[in-house]
Amino acid sequence: MIESAFPFLRQVKVTIGPYNDLTTQNLDDKLALVFKGDGTQDFFRIKFSIHKHKMTTATPTVVQLYNLKTETRSILANSRNKSITIEAGWINTKLYTLFNGSVTTSFSRRQ
Repeated sequence: MIESAFPFLRQVKVTIGPYNDLTTQNLDDKLALVFKGDGTQDFFRIKFSIHKHKMTTATPTVVQLYNLKTETRSILANSRNKSITIEAGWINTKLYTLFNGSVTTSFSRRQ
């Protein structure tokens, strides 16, 4: 079990949606794309950067998702104005919401 062997690993969950007009294997019961990472090589690689402000201005946030299927990338390409939530925590704790917002831009590139 990963939890007892590596209690120091971070976990992250990125949820984008809802997608009321789509049906695909990657969607959960809320019709949203959900990406989970647990700090091991077995899950999606997720990288994010959140810049909080003291004022009530928009919070610039960048989320990078790696090794996605072509189908998933095409769904994300049409994600403008969809809700996005980033949750994170340790593998042996619950997830805490770090960011709630909307997707303003999405694109795919080969590295």
